[in-house]
Amino acid sequence: MPDQPLPIVAEALTPGDLQRQSMARAVYAGVEAEQASLLAEWLTLIRARPLLHSAYVLAAVAMVIWMSPLAALPLQLIGTQGG
Repeated sequence: MPDQPLPIVAEALTPGDLQRQSMARAVYAGVEAEQASLLAEWLTLIRARPLLHSAYVLAAVAMVIWMSPLAALPLQLIGTQGG
C-alpha cells in the first residue's frame, strides 16, 4: 500500500451521492423484476416433477400452517376444552 493515509483510501472507495442513488435504483429494479409469489414458485416446482415436488410442496404448506400463529389458536382452544 502506498504511503497514503487510510482515510484518503476509504474516501476513494466510498461512492458519491449520485453513484449511490444509481446503484440503489439498479438494485431495486432487479428486485422488482425478479419478484414472484410463493404460490407461483410452488406451481413451477410441481410442473417440473409433479410426483416428487408435490410432496415437497405439501410438506412446505404443512410447515407454513403448523408454524403460523393462527394455527396455534385452534390447538389452544382444543386444549382448554379437555379439562
